[in-house]
Amino acid sequence: MSKDGFVNDLSRIWPSEDAGDESRNEIVNKIPVVFVEGDWDTSTPIENTLSVAPYFLNGRVVIAEHGKHFALKQIVEDAPELVTALMEFVRTGNTARLPTRITLPVPKFQAPKFPPPNSATR
Repeated sequence: MSKDGFVNDLSRIWPSEDAGDESRNEIVNKIPVVFVEGDWDTSTPIENTLSVAPYFLNGRVVIAEHGKHFALKQIVEDAPELVTALMEFVRTGNTARLPTRITLPVPKFQAPKFPPPNSATR
């Protein structure tokens, strides 16, 4: 049980001792990294990236407007100039040519194959 009274429900099937608060502290890291985050990502909130990015001193966040969960794939398809800048980063660690924001085309969504809720005729 943690200090706040939370009981780990997994403890019955995966018994292990809590590693303590020290294991949950943020670690400042100097490794160069680029985070690419789509602002239309419904799987990973953009706040996740924005909350960890400050701990990567040589990091850069690129927010892809209209980007979904696979924003990097969208960038490869629609923004070759950014791919060039990303490859420069991979080779040199230089983030100078990387923007902080890029606008991608609005993605096409497929309509579901089922009727909308409450669409039954009256």
